[in-house]
Amino acid sequence: MPNKRSLITNDDPYAVDETLVAADKSRSSDWKPEKEANRVRILPLKGTGRYYRKIYIHYNLGPNNRRAICPEKLEEGKCVVCARERMLSRSPREAHKQEAKAIYAKARYLVALVDLEAPDKGVQTYPLPQQVFTSIEGIRQEPGMPNPFHPEKGRGFTIRKISTGSDRRNVQYQVTPAANPTPLERMEWVDEALAIVNDYVRFEDPDRLTAWMESGLPDEERSAPQQDRVAAPVSPAAPKKRTLTPPSDDDEDDDAATPSSAADSALAGLRKRITEKVSGVRLADADDEDDD
Repeated sequence: MPNKRSLITNDDPYAVDETLVAADKSRSSDWKPEKEANRVRILPLKGTGRYYRKIYIHYNLGPNNRRAICPEKLEEGKCVVCARERMLSRSPREAHKQEAKAIYAKARYLVALVDLEAPDKGVQTYPLPQQVFTSIEGIRQEPGMPNPFHPEKGRGFTIRKISTGSDRRNVQYQVTPAANPTPLERMEWVDEALAIVNDYVRFEDPDRLTAWMESGLPDEERSAPQQDRVAAPVSPAAPKKRTLTPPSDDDEDDDAATPSSAADSALAGLRKRITEKVSGVRLADADDEDDD
């Protein structure tokens, strides 16, 4: 007979356990503020002293606008995206500088939350943009405000996403706390939160990242030969001072495609006209290491 949790029987050890599959699908999905007003409950990361994990994410990778967590800024090894960003930022061409700005790693504050309007989806992850994190921190530090992340005495938040202008990448967020504290509907959500946040932080293979960024480019614009590429993650060198000023557009819509603009049109034309070889340019440059 199958046990209470599994549909697998001794007669069929290869059967798919639909109960476990459904549970896996309900966990660890990436939440986004799709509506104008979104009610959520941010969960505590028990035993860590934080309700978030700070990470850095590269957006706008390749024509499909993929994203990836940066290992270099987390001191987990070299990053081929950072290397490409440094190379492009040194170019005198404005189109290259615009691409460097688009792929620069942005700080995000990863939380585990429950959508209060869809609690059956279970615990989900959300990389808080800087503006949302700053607003939540302001609320948390208000005089007399009890811990809003406490599982029994905490409260929810409403996150309002407001687009500014016709460019949907330009957004503002407004965060307000619920008027009254309420206990969590399911205390097991707290037990899942930390594992889900930790599971989120995975690093893409460097060759895969390179393929993403080079997808659709002509052969003459592809990166240096394999021996000149940044190696797989290794222990990072001692950090040195960085001269590049990071972009300030931390609160753009992360999942929106790069907007059509004069710079992007120039870049599209550039990819067709480039004839020089990039093979003479090393992607890794020890003098441009981040100190973040």
